[in-house]
Amino acid sequence: MIYDKYSKNISKDELLNESKIIEKLILPYTYDIGAIDKNFLQKQYKIYTAKKPSKYNLDNFIFKTNPQKVSIKLSKKENLFLEQKEQLLVCYDKSFYPISYNDLGKAQGVSIEMIRLIAQKLDIKLKMIEAPNWQDQLDLIENNHCDILAITLTKPNYYKFLTPTIPYINDNLVLVTKIEEPFISDMKDLKNKTIGIKYGFKTLKKYLQNIYPNIKFIEIKDDPFKDIQDGKIFGYIDISSRASIKIAQHYFNELKIMGKVLDHKISGSFAVNNNELILVDILNKSLDQISIKEKENILKSLYNVKIEKGIDYKLVWQISIVFMIILIAVIVVLIILKRNNQQLAIKIAQEVEKNRKKDQQLLQQSRLAQMGEMLSMIAHQWRQPLAAISATSIALNMKAKLNTLDNDTTIEFTNKISTFAKHLSLTIDDFRDFFQTNKTKYKTSCAKCVDDTLLIIQTSVENKNIKINITTNSSKQIVTYENEIKQVLLNILKNAEDILINKNIKNPMINIEIFDDKVTIEDNAGGIPKDIIDSIFDPYFSTKPQKDGTGLGLYMSKTIIEDHCKGKLTVQNTTNGAMFIVQLADLSQE
Repeated sequence: MIYDKYSKNISKDELLNESKIIEKLILPYTYDIGAIDKNFLQKQYKIYTAKKPSKYNLDNFIFKTNPQKVSIKLSKKENLFLEQKEQLLVCYDKSFYPISYNDLGKAQGVSIEMIRLIAQKLDIKLKMIEAPNWQDQLDLIENNHCDILAITLTKPNYYKFLTPTIPYINDNLVLVTKIEEPFISDMKDLKNKTIGIKYGFKTLKKYLQNIYPNIKFIEIKDDPFKDIQDGKIFGYIDISSRASIKIAQHYFNELKIMGKVLDHKISGSFAVNNNELILVDILNKSLDQISIKEKENILKSLYNVKIEKGIDYKLVWQISIVFMIILIAVIVVLIILKRNNQQLAIKIAQEVEKNRKKDQQLLQQSRLAQMGEMLSMIAHQWRQPLAAISATSIALNMKAKLNTLDNDTTIEFTNKISTFAKHLSLTIDDFRDFFQTNKTKYKTSCAKCVDDTLLIIQTSVENKNIKINITTNSSKQIVTYENEIKQVLLNILKNAEDILINKNIKNPMINIEIFDDKVTIEDNAGGIPKDIIDSIFDPYFSTKPQKDGTGLGLYMSKTIIEDHCKGKLTVQNTTNGAMFIVQLADLSQE
């Protein structure tokens, strides 16, 4: 607009450069344009008067208006109730930061600011009564030592002596763990783990214990985050706002929020003793009169977003761009994998077209089935570094908002993100190399083929608590089609993993023994029934449900080993379970 309507003397590039410099000066992501903030002005005042002191008082510099009070329509009975009350007694938990806490002898927090705003609208005084913990504040209101409880769950109401108001805050329950813990998608996977909850949350403890009977829930009175750090508990259930701030302040490089493990949204309300239910109606009417802007201002104070330093928000955007690049990379990798698999299907089909034309269709179906399994394993490989990147980003964001971000911390965090991104890149290379479809023979060893295959499947297996035992009797090298061997080993290992999980085997394990030109893979799932063991290599024969199996995996594995690699693939039952024997041939003379 400036260029089109006002001046052509300056180029658009020069105007854009000016705008970038101005943007850094006015901090538009911290202060609304046109806003007057006393703390910001005080900061500038100190800078400009550093060399020439001045005693000017900024209190008289900013013009203040007297905002008109919002009229809350109360009934005669409600007005009479407030007139008879000299003050409202509010009890609060001083340890529930940032919802309610005590700072330098003064009650603070979202719930405290909200009730103060209501008191201002009702024109009535408040008296704050401090309780050391959640349970003690409940005892205070139950015994009529206060009129209002600063916060309680809106639904369900576990306390018969209380009646909640309408909610004034919403949040999520999250699980906090050590940053190195592997990603989990369901709390049920934490069997026999010890999880902490806030002291006094007896009803929440009972509720969670009913849903997850195999997890031990305990109430923590002191610092639960330190207990996680010290290994006393596996994790701690908290509200997301409290957990995020606590981690950013003290544990940004040690703890993380696991993610949406708990699908529980909660709402917070004031609560009133059932002896004075008229106060519930008064509070509800008052909450209805609080504007969205007033609520936003209170919630902003929760994160202390007014930062006086000139934070470089360009860095934050750069980090966001890194995440976008990673997501795009995932899509590209999936496209590459799909393309490579299609090429592999075509090449193998062409090799066997003369004698077995039907193999082209069979192979295509087999490749698509294996593609799904490979994508699942990619997800396992990526979850932990992505979770670490997410935790580092949250910590960086919170550090910026809390005005505790310095250059050393910024460099440390960005280095961590770079390390995690490099790990993801290496993972992409591993999977791409695994699916190379060339028909070139290489000098390799059975040990190397097994090791490369375990890099792909190991995370998936370990997450399911399956133990892998490897016995290496030889590292002798032979000439063969290395990638095709690895695909056969992958298929056999995936089948072993599936049968162990489906049969719910206690102490599941896979035993791998490596020889000069032979690999044996044995599970402890009880073996293959005698009436089908001779049919498992037939095309379209599968013991899996129709949605999970095509019946082509073992058929194609046998084709690869015996037709391409001139070896032998057999199976036999042992005292533990099924053992697959991959016998290879040295193709150096062919």
